[in-house]
Formats: sequence, C-alpha cells, structure tokens
Amino acid sequence: MRDGATSRGGAGAAAMDGAPARCADGVGEASDRELVVRAGGGDREAFAALYRRHVSMVHGVVLARLGRAGRSEAEDVTQEVFVVAWRRLGEVRDGEAVGAWLVSIARRRAADWARASGRRRARVGAGWCEGRGSVVC
Repeated sequence: MRDGATSRGGAGAAAMDGAPARCADGVGEASDRELVVRAGGGDREAFAALYRRHVSMVHGVVLARLGRAGRSEAEDVTQEVFVVAWRRLGEVRDGEAVGAWLVSIARRRAADWARASGRRRARVGAGWCEGRGSVVC
C-alpha cells in the first residue's frame, strides 16, 4: 500500500500491480487527508466519503451530549455538523485529524442545541404556568 495505508480487504485490497484498488467513485481507499483536499476543492464525492467514514462517530458524540433529547434531535445536530464542516473545510490544518475536528464541531453544536433547547423549555414552561396558580409551576 502506498503512503502507509493499510488494506481493509474487499474493495481495499491491492490490485495486481501493487497499487490499492479503488472504488468506482475513486474515494474508497483515499486517506482522510486526500479526501479533505479533494472535498476542499469542491469534490462532493470526496466529502460524501468523509461523511460515510465519520457520521457514526459524530452521531455518537452528539447523542452522548444530548442525553435524553431523542434521536431526531441528534440526527438534526449531526446533519448540522456536516453542513458546518462543508462550509469550513478550508480550516482543516491536518487532513488526517479531520475526525477530531468533526468531533470538536459536534461537541460545540450539541452544547449550543442543548442551551437553546433549555431556553425553549423555560419559555414554554413559564408560559404554561402563568395564570394557573399551581404550586408545581
């Protein structure tokens, strides 16, 4: 394998000439560094490969941060992470560390969402209790 890449078997197995086999989209065995460069140049397939590679990790971080918020909210925040990442790809200094960069975005976005969600709940709760005279409120 070139550039120290390791074979993952299947589509990642080395071709007969010793070069890594590539998927039809050309991104199957590309390193994160290579995908970041290509995606930064507007290659949507390269960004899609980064998404597929890192979405489970990002979603897990978001779920852990949001707790009982629910899956749909975590999915929304996860999508937002990748929208932000697409817009800010030029900020990635080390393409091999793109996973850590995505995690940092995920943590911030999940915290932002949780804060905003708390404010929404506080406003709704306060409005619901007004005029009810309940000790619970």
